[in-house]
Amino acid sequence: MEPAAVQEEPPVQPEPPVQPEPSGGPDTRTTPEVGPMEYVQRRRRWPVVLLVVVAVLVVAGLVTAIVLQRAASTAAGAPAADAGGGNGGLPSIPPAVAGEHDGLALEGAGDAVVYLQTTTAVQRADLATGATALTATPAPGGVSSLVAGQGFVVSKTTGAPSGFVLRDGGGPQVLPVALQEAVRLYPAGAGALWALQPPVQGIRNAVQVDLQGSRVGATTIRVPAGLGVPTAHLSDALVVGDAQGAYEARPDGGRRISRGVLLATGTDTVLTWDCDKAGKCDARYNRNGQEPQYLPAVRISLTGLYGKDVGSAAGHGGVLSPDRRWVALQLPKPTRSGATLVLVDLSSGHRVEVPGAMARTDGTDQAAWTPNGRYLLALTDGRLRAFDATTEKVVTVAGTPADLLHLTVPGTSTM
Repeated sequence: MEPAAVQEEPPVQPEPPVQPEPSGGPDTRTTPEVGPMEYVQRRRRWPVVLLVVVAVLVVAGLVTAIVLQRAASTAAGAPAADAGGGNGGLPSIPPAVAGEHDGLALEGAGDAVVYLQTTTAVQRADLATGATALTATPAPGGVSSLVAGQGFVVSKTTGAPSGFVLRDGGGPQVLPVALQEAVRLYPAGAGALWALQPPVQGIRNAVQVDLQGSRVGATTIRVPAGLGVPTAHLSDALVVGDAQGAYEARPDGGRRISRGVLLATGTDTVLTWDCDKAGKCDARYNRNGQEPQYLPAVRISLTGLYGKDVGSAAGHGGVLSPDRRWVALQLPKPTRSGATLVLVDLSSGHRVEVPGAMARTDGTDQAAWTPNGRYLLALTDGRLRAFDATTEKVVTVAGTPADLLHLTVPGTSTM
Protein backbone atom coordinates (compact mmCIF):
# COMPACT_ATOMS: atom_id res chain seq x y z
CA MET A 1 0.00 0.00 0.00
CA GLU A 2 1.49 3.22 -1.02
CA PRO A 3 1.86 5.97 1.56
CA ALA A 4 -0.55 8.80 1.40
CA ALA A 5 0.70 11.78 -0.49
CA VAL A 6 1.82 14.67 1.75
CA GLN A 7 0.06 17.85 1.02
CA GLU A 8 2.62 20.65 0.72
CA GLU A 9 1.79 23.88 2.48
CA PRO A 10 1.62 26.76 0.11
CA PRO A 11 4.53 29.12 0.53
CA VAL A 12 3.98 31.96 3.01
CA GLN A 13 3.58 35.18 1.24
CA PRO A 14 5.28 38.16 2.98
CA GLU A 15 2.93 40.77 4.31
CA PRO A 16 2.94 43.99 2.49
CA PRO A 17 4.99 46.63 4.27
CA VAL A 18 3.13 48.99 6.55
CA GLN A 19 2.87 52.38 5.00
CA PRO A 20 3.60 55.28 7.39
CA GLU A 21 0.80 57.68 8.14
CA PRO A 22 1.05 60.75 6.02
CA SER A 23 2.52 63.84 7.65
CA GLY A 24 -0.06 65.50 9.87
CA GLY A 25 -1.88 62.19 10.48
CA PRO A 26 -2.90 60.72 13.77
CA ASP A 27 0.61 59.69 14.90
CA THR A 28 3.87 60.36 13.10
CA ARG A 29 6.13 59.07 15.92
CA THR A 30 8.30 56.01 15.17
CA THR A 31 8.42 53.05 17.55
CA PRO A 32 11.95 52.45 18.88
CA GLU A 33 13.75 49.55 17.32
CA VAL A 34 13.58 47.28 20.38
CA GLY A 35 11.79 44.09 21.26
CA PRO A 36 8.19 44.22 22.41
CA MET A 37 8.93 43.35 26.12
CA GLU A 38 11.88 45.72 26.37
CA TYR A 39 9.78 48.51 24.97
CA VAL A 40 6.95 47.80 27.42
CA GLN A 41 9.40 47.69 30.37
CA ARG A 42 10.91 51.02 29.39
CA ARG A 43 7.46 52.56 29.14
CA ARG A 44 6.67 51.25 32.66
CA ARG A 45 9.87 52.79 34.11
CA TRP A 46 8.87 56.39 33.24
CA PRO A 47 6.29 56.84 36.06
CA VAL A 48 8.85 55.56 38.59
CA VAL A 49 11.52 57.92 37.31
CA LEU A 50 9.10 60.84 37.47
CA LEU A 51 8.15 60.00 41.06
CA VAL A 52 11.80 59.91 42.07
CA VAL A 53 12.50 63.26 40.43
CA VAL A 54 9.48 64.86 42.13
CA ALA A 55 10.54 63.47 45.51
CA VAL A 56 14.05 64.85 45.09
CA LEU A 57 12.69 68.28 44.19
CA VAL A 58 10.36 68.30 47.22
CA VAL A 59 13.19 67.37 49.59
CA ALA A 60 15.45 70.05 48.05
CA GLY A 61 12.70 72.65 48.50
CA LEU A 62 12.23 71.74 52.16
CA VAL A 63 15.96 71.96 52.83
CA THR A 64 16.16 75.36 51.12
CA ALA A 65 13.21 76.67 53.15
CA ILE A 66 14.80 75.54 56.42
CA VAL A 67 18.11 77.18 55.52
CA LEU A 68 16.40 80.46 54.57
CA GLN A 69 14.31 80.45 57.75
CA ARG A 70 17.39 79.95 59.91
CA ALA A 71 19.21 82.72 58.04
CA ALA A 72 16.27 85.09 58.58
CA SER A 73 16.14 84.22 62.28
CA THR A 74 19.84 84.89 62.60
CA ALA A 75 19.50 88.25 60.84
CA ALA A 76 16.58 89.27 63.05
CA GLY A 77 18.63 88.58 66.16
CA ALA A 78 21.75 90.28 64.84
CA PRO A 79 23.02 93.32 66.78
CA ALA A 80 21.55 96.61 65.66
CA ALA A 81 24.94 98.02 66.33
CA ASP A 82 26.14 100.97 68.23
CA ALA A 83 27.39 104.04 66.50
CA GLY A 84 30.77 103.39 68.04
CA GLY A 85 31.12 99.87 66.69
CA GLY A 86 30.23 97.91 69.81
CA ASN A 87 27.37 97.42 72.22
CA GLY A 88 29.34 97.88 75.40
CA GLY A 89 28.62 94.35 76.60
CA LEU A 90 24.84 94.86 76.41
CA PRO A 91 22.42 92.42 74.79
CA SER A 92 22.15 93.09 71.06
CA ILE A 93 19.45 95.49 69.87
CA PRO A 94 17.26 94.14 67.05
CA PRO A 95 17.15 96.27 63.90
CA ALA A 96 14.62 99.06 64.28
CA VAL A 97 11.33 98.36 62.53
CA ALA A 98 8.26 100.53 63.05
CA GLY A 99 4.77 99.16 62.69
CA GLU A 100 2.01 101.25 61.12
CA HIS A 101 -0.53 103.21 63.18
CA ASP A 102 -3.70 104.23 61.37
CA GLY A 103 -4.43 107.83 62.27
CA LEU A 104 -3.19 110.49 64.67
CA ALA A 105 -5.16 109.45 67.76
CA LEU A 106 -2.82 107.83 70.32
CA GLU A 107 -4.37 105.97 73.23
CA GLY A 108 -3.26 107.38 76.56
CA ALA A 109 -1.72 110.56 75.15
CA GLY A 110 -3.92 112.70 77.40
CA ASP A 111 -4.84 116.13 76.06
CA ALA A 112 -1.59 116.50 74.10
CA VAL A 113 -1.55 118.48 70.87
CA VAL A 114 1.21 118.28 68.26
CA TYR A 115 2.03 120.79 65.54
CA LEU A 116 3.75 119.40 62.42
CA GLN A 117 5.39 121.64 59.82
CA THR A 118 6.25 121.11 56.16
CA THR A 119 7.59 123.67 53.69
CA THR A 120 4.04 124.68 52.75
CA ALA A 121 1.74 123.97 55.71
CA VAL A 122 1.28 123.37 59.43
CA GLN A 123 -0.89 120.55 60.70
CA ARG A 124 -2.41 120.65 64.17
CA ALA A 125 -3.42 117.27 65.61
CA ASP A 126 -5.30 116.48 68.81
CA LEU A 127 -3.77 113.18 69.92
CA ALA A 128 -6.75 112.23 72.10
CA THR A 129 -9.31 112.35 69.29
CA GLY A 130 -7.17 112.38 66.14
CA ALA A 131 -8.87 115.58 64.95
CA THR A 132 -6.61 117.57 62.62
CA ALA A 133 -6.46 120.94 60.90
CA LEU A 134 -4.12 121.70 57.99
CA THR A 135 -3.25 125.33 57.26
CA ALA A 136 -1.22 126.60 54.31
CA THR A 137 1.75 128.69 55.49
CA PRO A 138 4.78 130.46 54.00
CA ALA A 139 7.91 128.39 53.52
CA PRO A 140 10.63 128.74 56.19
CA GLY A 141 13.31 131.16 55.05
CA GLY A 142 16.20 128.92 56.09
CA VAL A 143 17.24 127.22 59.34
CA SER A 144 14.21 127.72 61.55
CA SER A 145 12.48 126.69 64.73
CA LEU A 146 8.88 125.91 65.67
CA VAL A 147 7.59 127.05 69.08
CA ALA A 148 4.14 126.35 70.51
CA GLY A 149 2.04 127.59 73.40
CA GLN A 150 -1.58 127.28 74.42
CA GLY A 151 -3.58 127.67 71.19
CA PHE A 152 -0.79 128.94 68.93
CA VAL A 153 2.43 128.07 67.13
CA VAL A 154 5.21 130.34 65.86
CA SER A 155 7.70 129.61 63.07
CA LYS A 156 10.88 131.72 63.13
CA THR A 157 13.92 131.73 60.87
CA THR A 158 17.05 131.78 63.01
CA GLY A 159 18.82 135.13 62.79
CA ALA A 160 16.36 136.51 60.21
CA PRO A 161 13.03 138.39 60.40
CA SER A 162 10.96 135.88 58.41
CA GLY A 163 8.38 133.67 60.03
CA PHE A 164 4.72 133.70 61.07
CA VAL A 165 2.30 133.37 63.98
CA LEU A 166 -0.50 130.82 63.60
CA ARG A 167 -3.36 130.78 66.09
CA ASP A 168 -5.70 127.80 66.25
CA GLY A 169 -8.55 128.32 63.81
CA GLY A 170 -6.90 131.22 62.00
CA GLY A 171 -4.46 131.84 59.20
CA PRO A 172 -0.75 132.74 59.34
CA GLN A 173 0.12 136.29 60.43
CA VAL A 174 3.33 138.24 59.98
CA LEU A 175 5.63 138.22 63.01
CA PRO A 176 5.48 141.35 65.17
CA VAL A 177 8.66 143.45 65.06
CA ALA A 178 9.86 142.26 68.47
CA LEU A 179 9.74 138.66 67.25
CA GLN A 180 11.32 139.51 63.90
CA GLU A 181 14.30 141.05 65.67
CA ALA A 182 14.83 138.06 67.95
CA VAL A 183 17.72 135.71 67.23
CA ARG A 184 15.63 132.81 68.44
CA LEU A 185 12.36 132.12 70.29
CA TYR A 186 11.66 129.76 73.21
CA PRO A 187 8.41 128.85 75.04
CA ALA A 188 7.68 130.90 78.17
CA GLY A 189 4.36 129.62 79.45
CA ALA A 190 0.89 129.32 77.97
CA GLY A 191 0.72 132.60 76.05
CA ALA A 192 4.25 134.00 76.03
CA LEU A 193 7.67 133.55 74.47
CA TRP A 194 11.28 134.23 75.35
CA ALA A 195 12.73 136.42 72.59
CA LEU A 196 16.53 136.16 72.55
CA GLN A 197 18.01 139.46 71.39
CA PRO A 198 21.31 140.10 69.59
CA PRO A 199 24.31 140.55 71.95
CA VAL A 200 25.01 143.98 73.40
CA GLN A 201 28.28 144.55 75.29
CA GLY A 202 28.87 140.81 75.60
CA ILE A 203 25.38 139.93 76.89
CA ARG A 204 22.36 138.44 75.16
CA ASN A 205 19.08 139.37 76.80
CA ALA A 206 16.02 137.17 76.51
CA VAL A 207 12.84 139.11 77.23
CA GLN A 208 9.37 137.71 77.76
CA VAL A 209 6.81 138.87 75.19
CA ASP A 210 3.30 137.99 74.08
CA LEU A 211 2.13 137.19 70.54
CA GLN A 212 1.83 140.90 69.73
CA GLY A 213 5.47 141.40 70.71
CA SER A 214 4.63 143.38 73.87
CA ARG A 215 6.72 142.88 76.99
CA VAL A 216 5.26 140.67 79.71
CA GLY A 217 6.38 142.27 82.98
CA ALA A 218 10.03 143.23 83.44
CA THR A 219 11.41 139.66 83.36
CA THR A 220 14.77 139.25 81.60
CA ILE A 221 17.22 136.37 81.26
CA ARG A 222 20.85 137.33 80.68
CA VAL A 223 23.11 134.96 78.75
CA PRO A 224 26.83 135.71 78.27
CA ALA A 225 27.38 136.03 74.53
CA GLY A 226 30.54 133.95 74.80
CA LEU A 227 28.46 130.88 75.63
CA GLY A 228 26.62 131.06 72.33
CA VAL A 229 22.91 130.71 71.62
CA PRO A 230 20.97 128.53 74.09
CA THR A 231 20.03 125.23 72.50
CA ALA A 232 17.25 124.17 74.87
CA HIS A 233 14.86 125.39 77.54
CA LEU A 234 13.44 124.28 80.87
CA SER A 235 10.11 125.48 82.22
CA ASP A 236 11.80 128.56 83.72
CA ALA A 237 15.30 128.72 82.20
CA LEU A 238 17.39 128.56 79.06
CA VAL A 239 20.15 125.97 78.70
CA VAL A 240 23.41 126.26 76.81
CA GLY A 241 26.42 123.97 76.55
CA ASP A 242 29.98 124.56 75.39
CA ALA A 243 33.41 122.95 75.77
CA GLN A 244 33.60 124.08 79.41
CA GLY A 245 30.31 122.57 80.53
CA ALA A 246 26.56 123.10 80.73
CA TYR A 247 24.87 126.27 81.99
CA GLU A 248 21.43 127.40 83.10
CA ALA A 249 20.30 130.99 82.63
CA ARG A 250 17.33 132.13 84.75
CA PRO A 251 15.67 135.44 85.52
CA ASP A 252 17.44 135.45 88.91
CA GLY A 253 20.86 134.71 87.39
CA GLY A 254 22.89 132.02 85.70
CA ARG A 255 25.13 129.19 86.86
CA ARG A 256 27.28 126.43 85.50
CA ILE A 257 25.55 123.20 86.40
CA SER A 258 28.23 120.84 85.14
CA ARG A 259 31.75 120.75 83.75
CA GLY A 260 30.74 117.77 81.67
CA VAL A 261 28.90 117.25 78.39
CA LEU A 262 25.31 118.40 77.98
CA LEU A 263 23.31 115.33 76.92
CA ALA A 264 19.64 116.30 77.24
CA THR A 265 17.08 118.57 78.86
CA GLY A 266 13.61 117.99 80.27
CA THR A 267 10.92 120.19 81.74
CA ASP A 268 12.88 120.67 85.00
CA THR A 269 16.05 118.57 84.67
CA VAL A 270 19.31 118.66 82.73
CA LEU A 271 21.18 115.43 81.94
CA THR A 272 24.98 115.66 81.69
CA TRP A 273 27.98 113.34 81.39
CA ASP A 274 30.47 114.03 84.18
CA CYS A 275 33.89 112.56 84.94
CA ASP A 276 35.88 112.67 88.19
CA LYS A 277 39.63 113.22 88.54
CA ALA A 278 40.26 109.49 88.24
CA GLY A 279 38.51 109.45 84.86
CA LYS A 280 35.40 107.59 86.02
CA CYS A 281 32.36 108.98 84.18
CA ASP A 282 28.61 108.69 84.68
CA ALA A 283 25.42 110.30 83.48
CA ARG A 284 24.01 112.77 86.00
CA TYR A 285 20.66 114.44 86.75
CA ASN A 286 20.92 118.14 87.55
CA ARG A 287 17.91 119.92 89.05
CA ASN A 288 17.85 123.45 90.33
CA GLY A 289 18.17 123.55 94.13
CA GLN A 290 18.93 119.82 94.49
CA GLU A 291 22.09 117.72 94.73
CA PRO A 292 23.14 116.05 91.46
CA GLN A 293 22.12 112.40 91.08
CA TYR A 294 24.47 110.00 89.30
CA LEU A 295 23.14 107.20 87.08
CA PRO A 296 25.75 104.41 86.91
CA ALA A 297 23.25 101.98 85.34
CA VAL A 298 23.59 103.70 81.95
CA ARG A 299 27.38 104.07 81.82
CA ILE A 300 27.97 101.01 79.62
CA SER A 301 25.02 101.82 77.38
CA LEU A 302 26.12 105.38 76.68
CA THR A 303 29.76 104.54 76.08
CA GLY A 304 28.61 101.85 73.66
CA LEU A 305 26.37 104.26 71.75
CA TYR A 306 29.02 106.92 71.39
CA GLY A 307 31.98 104.65 70.72
CA LYS A 308 33.32 105.15 74.27
CA ASP A 309 33.62 108.89 73.57
CA VAL A 310 30.49 110.43 75.03
CA GLY A 311 32.09 113.79 74.39
CA SER A 312 30.99 113.34 70.78
CA ALA A 313 27.41 113.83 72.01
CA ALA A 314 28.08 117.55 72.53
CA GLY A 315 25.95 119.70 70.26
CA HIS A 316 23.63 116.90 69.16
CA GLY A 317 21.09 117.30 71.93
CA GLY A 318 18.56 115.07 73.58
CA VAL A 319 15.29 115.30 75.47
CA LEU A 320 14.25 113.77 78.81
CA SER A 321 10.81 112.34 79.47
CA PRO A 322 8.79 114.33 82.05
CA ASP A 323 9.12 111.47 84.56
CA ARG A 324 12.92 111.37 83.93
CA ARG A 325 12.81 107.66 83.14
CA TRP A 326 13.78 107.84 79.46
CA VAL A 327 16.16 109.98 77.46
CA ALA A 328 15.97 110.31 73.68
CA LEU A 329 19.41 110.94 72.16
CA GLN A 330 20.47 111.90 68.68
CA LEU A 331 23.62 109.99 67.72
CA PRO A 332 26.53 111.63 65.85
CA LYS A 333 26.39 108.79 63.32
CA PRO A 334 23.77 106.11 62.57
CA THR A 335 23.65 102.57 63.88
CA ARG A 336 23.95 99.65 61.46
CA SER A 337 20.19 99.73 60.93
CA GLY A 338 20.40 103.42 59.95
CA ALA A 339 18.82 104.86 63.10
CA THR A 340 20.10 108.14 64.53
CA LEU A 341 17.62 108.46 67.41
CA VAL A 342 17.88 106.03 70.35
CA LEU A 343 15.96 105.93 73.63
CA VAL A 344 17.76 104.82 76.79
CA ASP A 345 16.03 103.68 79.98
CA LEU A 346 17.93 105.61 82.66
CA SER A 347 17.13 103.03 85.35
CA SER A 348 18.65 100.07 83.48
CA GLY A 349 20.47 101.18 80.31
CA HIS A 350 17.99 99.29 78.12
CA ARG A 351 17.76 100.86 74.66
CA VAL A 352 15.18 101.19 71.89
CA GLU A 353 15.93 102.50 68.39
CA VAL A 354 13.60 104.73 66.39
CA PRO A 355 13.79 103.72 62.70
CA GLY A 356 15.19 106.16 60.16
CA ALA A 357 17.36 109.26 60.39
CA MET A 358 16.61 112.65 61.91
CA ALA A 359 17.02 115.62 59.58
CA ARG A 360 19.02 118.23 61.46
CA THR A 361 19.77 120.42 58.45
CA ASP A 362 16.58 122.40 59.09
CA GLY A 363 17.36 123.32 62.67
CA THR A 364 15.83 121.82 65.77
CA ASP A 365 12.37 120.68 66.87
CA GLN A 366 12.59 117.10 65.70
CA ALA A 367 11.36 115.27 68.81
CA ALA A 368 9.19 115.97 71.87
CA TRP A 369 7.43 114.04 74.64
CA THR A 370 3.75 114.30 75.39
CA PRO A 371 3.34 116.17 78.71
CA ASN A 372 2.22 113.00 80.51
CA GLY A 373 5.37 111.13 79.40
CA ARG A 374 3.49 108.34 77.59
CA TYR A 375 4.80 109.01 74.06
CA LEU A 376 7.89 110.38 72.40
CA LEU A 377 7.00 111.89 69.03
CA ALA A 378 9.87 112.17 66.56
CA LEU A 379 10.54 112.92 62.91
CA THR A 380 12.76 110.46 61.07
CA ASP A 381 12.97 110.15 57.29
CA GLY A 382 10.37 112.93 57.14
CA ARG A 383 7.72 110.77 58.83
CA LEU A 384 6.09 110.92 62.26
CA ARG A 385 7.07 108.11 64.64
CA ALA A 386 5.64 107.50 68.10
CA PHE A 387 7.43 105.58 70.86
CA ASP A 388 5.07 104.23 73.52
CA ALA A 389 6.86 104.18 76.90
CA THR A 390 4.36 101.59 78.23
CA THR A 391 4.86 98.98 75.53
CA GLU A 392 8.31 100.14 74.32
CA LYS A 393 7.06 99.83 70.74
CA VAL A 394 7.63 102.33 67.92
CA VAL A 395 4.95 102.97 65.29
CA THR A 396 4.80 105.11 62.16
CA VAL A 397 1.80 107.40 62.45
CA ALA A 398 -0.38 107.78 59.36
CA GLY A 399 -2.48 110.79 58.44
CA THR A 400 0.29 113.40 58.25
CA PRO A 401 1.72 115.32 55.29
CA ALA A 402 4.87 113.99 53.65
CA ASP A 403 8.38 115.39 54.19
CA LEU A 404 7.83 116.80 57.68
CA LEU A 405 10.41 119.36 58.85
CA HIS A 406 9.54 120.21 62.46
CA LEU A 407 7.27 119.23 65.30
CA THR A 408 6.47 120.80 68.64
CA VAL A 409 4.21 119.91 71.58
CA PRO A 410 3.00 122.66 73.94
CA GLY A 411 3.98 122.20 77.57
CA THR A 412 7.03 119.98 77.14
CA SER A 413 10.66 120.10 76.08
CA THR A 414 11.67 119.73 72.45
CA MET A 415 14.91 118.70 70.79
